[in-house]
Amino acid sequence: MLCVRAVDAEKLTQLRFSPDGQYVLAQDNSGIDILTVHPFEVLFRIPAQNGDNAEFTPDSHQVVFIKPQAKVDQFRVAFTGSASYAERWSIAERTRIARWTLPSLVCRAEKLSPDGATLACLDLKRRLRVFDVASHRPVFEKRRFVYALDHDDLDDSATSHALASAQFDFSTDGRFLLARPNDGEGSPVAWDTREKREVRLTGPLRELKTNGSLFVGPDRVLIRSGALSVSDYTQGFETVKIVSFPAGRLLSRPRIPIGPIVRASDPNFLLVDVSNQDNPRATAFDLTTGRLIAADRHCLDVSGHYYVSQPDESEVGLYEIGTGLKARVALKRK
Repeated sequence: MLCVRAVDAEKLTQLRFSPDGQYVLAQDNSGIDILTVHPFEVLFRIPAQNGDNAEFTPDSHQVVFIKPQAKVDQFRVAFTGSASYAERWSIAERTRIARWTLPSLVCRAEKLSPDGATLACLDLKRRLRVFDVASHRPVFEKRRFVYALDHDDLDDSATSHALASAQFDFSTDGRFLLARPNDGEGSPVAWDTREKREVRLTGPLRELKTNGSLFVGPDRVLIRSGALSVSDYTQGFETVKIVSFPAGRLLSRPRIPIGPIVRASDPNFLLVDVSNQDNPRATAFDLTTGRLIAADRHCLDVSGHYYVSQPDESEVGLYEIGTGLKARVALKRK
């Protein structure tokens, strides 16, 4: 799903397999193409101008996404964006089957769960707020989720702590939310969307504040140490922890390439941006074997024995691990 340096309007922002590996979505700033894997071809296109990253639902039958809410531009301290809504599209019917107007609020950061049922928001008062999408009903709130120790006397206006933000990550089944303060002080929070309760973080899970921690499956999280040695930089790899969630049991300590990370659709893989200044590159890393199974691609995702990438900017290719390109399809743009 990782697309590095995708800044042009018609360039892909993500490629993603469905959880069952039968579909692929290819998203740019104007819409989302849904492709079948066998045969590898475009099924239909969803108009989604400036939509946030779309998600397949956990059952692989639908796609959900939100149109961005108004946000604070951290450099101009101004509001950008327009009215927000969530959409749900049926793959079998190739049509929109639901649309909800989202709660009327402005978020510094937001995230929709993969099942489309829950919205996480960091509002202008630096509160973590979790909403039921269909009813607009708030189900959880944590005040002062992000704060700055040296400016704690500032008020809660839109101009206060303009850089304060957060990172949200849902488990692949949509049950758990991990919320981590970013650009400010505060403690990570985990929320169980099914049981409607906060999850106590124990053992290694207390280290989830570290930058880059994320779910790599419905019940596993990857936790970065946050500190790299000279040897790590020399070798280009760092040691991370894979921890069961919510039990907090240490499962493994793999060494992964250094760089920004995104989970792959296959929980056994991790996508790492290993770009340098002149060469944008996304790499797929096998957490089980330690192999680098695909590199030098601008967009990438992995599912089972296959991965998707771009042979060139106008096409999406289906590759078999260890074999190479199996099929390619052109994406038509108006």
